[in-house]
Order: sequence, then C-alpha cells, then structure tokens
Amino acid sequence: MKRFYFGIAISTLSLLVAAGVISAQQAQPATRPATQSQTGKLVKFPSPPKTVAGVASFAGTWQGTYSSNLVEPTKVTLIFQQFGATVTGTYLSANGAQGVMSGVIQAGGTATLQATQITPTCPGKFNMPATVNGNSMTWKFIGQDCLGQENGSGTATK
Repeated sequence: MKRFYFGIAISTLSLLVAAGVISAQQAQPATRPATQSQTGKLVKFPSPPKTVAGVASFAGTWQGTYSSNLVEPTKVTLIFQQFGATVTGTYLSANGAQGVMSGVIQAGGTATLQATQITPTCPGKFNMPATVNGNSMTWKFIGQDCLGQENGSGTATK
C-alpha cells in the first residue's frame, strides 16, 4: 500500500512538473525575436580591450578615508576591476557601509560612477565622480541612504 501511494505521489509530482514546464513554455511571447542561440550558433559577448590609450587605471585595491555631512572621517576599502574604459567595484567601510560601484572612465582619469549601498539595514544610491592620478584616487558623492540626503568626499591610495 505504501509503495502504491508513493508511486501515485511521484506520478502526480511528475505531472505537475511537466504541466509547469508546458505552462512556462506557453507563457513565452510568440513574437520573440530569434537569437543566435536559437539558430544553434554559440552566443559570445565581445570582449572589450584590456587597456585603452589615455584611460587611467582604476583596477586594484584602494585604502583610504571618506567623510560627509552625516559621517565623520571613516576608513574605507575600494576594490575595482577594469576592462577598457568600463569599471566595476565594491566598497566596505569601517562603519559597516558596503556597496557596489560601476561606471565609465573618461579621458583625464575621471570616472562617472554610480554607487549602490547594499548595507542590509541602510540601503542607498549615490552619484560618485572619481578621479585617479597615478596611485591616488579622489572622489565626491551625493545621494541618499537611511541617514538622509548625504554628500561628501574621499581619498585613497593603492
């Protein structure tokens, strides 16, 4: 009896999973444009150049401090990756603030970055223009998090 019940449960589960797959396939838009993967070819994103002439290097680990109208000087670590003129990174400060950054580097060593604070108890968003000159970085930021409207600046070195 238990085997029969188990068999029914598995069969019922199989039918429900199959029905869910069919429903999910039917939910796809019928007018979806064809992609290379649908034609059997591999889809490969083009790789940006590793370096671009005239673009400063943000890549690496930076140690520094920042302060704002709401926060006293605080130690911070910023870690950036760079592909050509595209830069992404993370930050972690001594007061517990943490986040991710991304942007594009212009000539002259300035990047237009967007920072998203992902601190669970204090999320926020900031505009963060940053400039690299050799092994020194300076930045400003303006935005809002759980503390309110905030603007400030920071410096760091590699």
